[in-house]
Amino acid sequence: MRAVPYATYYVDGELRAEKQARMEIQLPPGRHHIRAVHPWFDPVNADVMIEPRHLTPWVHSFPVHERGSIKVDANQASELWVDGKQEGEAPGQVDGLRPGPHTVELRLDGFEMDKGPQLVDVHGGAVSAIKVKLKKRRN
Repeated sequence: MRAVPYATYYVDGELRAEKQARMEIQLPPGRHHIRAVHPWFDPVNADVMIEPRHLTPWVHSFPVHERGSIKVDANQASELWVDGKQEGEAPGQVDGLRPGPHTVELRLDGFEMDKGPQLVDVHGGAVSAIKVKLKKRRN
């Protein structure tokens, strides 16, 4: 079995390997259910038929090329920063982000984020929405 970039594999409901790009296992002949899980994408489920004395490859490529977005709802108009780079204004949306964790920060003179910078998981082809409250900075 192979998954790009990697997956946690379950065969017939049993955990077989965690965060592996490639693995080989021997299964008895018959129908088997494979589940490949990656934290940034929807799980993949497949049924495979294993024939006696035959090698049956299974390959899946998660859509790593697919980008995602972060939509930020804020109580104050402010600068929107993602991963240390200004990406626009909040409230607003940043598109074209790679799947995975991103740090979101809002900046406005005299204000600070109520809960500090937020870590947001971005999924390919999806919009991750967050609400941020800015409060007056204490001097």
